[in-house]
Amino acid sequence: DLHLSIRRQRQMCIRDRLKFLMIVFTLMMGVSFTSCMGESDPTVSPVATLKVVSAYPYTFQYPNDGLKIVASNTSELLTDNSVNLGLGDIIFLQYTYNSEEQPLTSETKEITAKVTIRHNCTSGNTSIGVPVENNGAGELYENATIVELLPAGQGTMYYDKNTLLLGVTFYGEKSPYKHEFSLIYGDDNHSAGDAGKDEEGIMKLYLRHVNNEEKPTERFSMYRAFDLSQFLAAFGETPTKIRIYANETDKNGSYSLEDAKKELQYEEIDYKSIFEKN
Repeated sequence: DLHLSIRRQRQMCIRDRLKFLMIVFTLMMGVSFTSCMGESDPTVSPVATLKVVSAYPYTFQYPNDGLKIVASNTSELLTDNSVNLGLGDIIFLQYTYNSEEQPLTSETKEITAKVTIRHNCTSGNTSIGVPVENNGAGELYENATIVELLPAGQGTMYYDKNTLLLGVTFYGEKSPYKHEFSLIYGDDNHSAGDAGKDEEGIMKLYLRHVNNEEKPTERFSMYRAFDLSQFLAAFGETPTKIRIYANETDKNGSYSLEDAKKELQYEEIDYKSIFEKN
């Protein structure tokens, strides 16, 4: 039944979005899951998306030279084959520490904590700062759709002015790291210095997805981090917004491009109002 299929697809999308909203709320509010459970327990476990700034000991940092989190379990992370961390990578993680032993104040520069890696947001991603044929449509950059690109405030945000975090839901099988994502500078952007610039000042980027698994039937929702520096240089001015186009599936359970929606879907996120002060 078509109506039943559509209803199920909507229910699954709502479920995925609710999961991601919980993560986003935690990141934006700085809430700790553990600390909310009891005021008497000094153990806190914040969730955050941080950058790797040192390999030994592993050290992760908040944006704009903010608080550093030093992993007390660096040796464990180094021997864990499922953890692949490189300098500059953006990592979605959780860290646990005793807030009485290490109180967080405005003067705190770093905290030593046990770090649990949720996923590497940088691995498998490529930023292509020049236009390519058909904005990347074709086997080289794309062989699969995504389920959904989450909007600003519900999964898409910035780590800093040069790093965009996209909240992406897609079909996978076992490992999200067997999926490659390319963010491509659109050929419909103006050239730097062009007198006929887009009056709206919107930078257009295209997200393409390559699946390298045989039977991707499970839904994965995760952040994918992309370097914006090439795009900003090519655009030649501060964009008012960034618009990201993607091929979303129109059929529940399918990742095939044949089942993509008739038109590319897009989400927009403000840029100029966030990073450029008047």
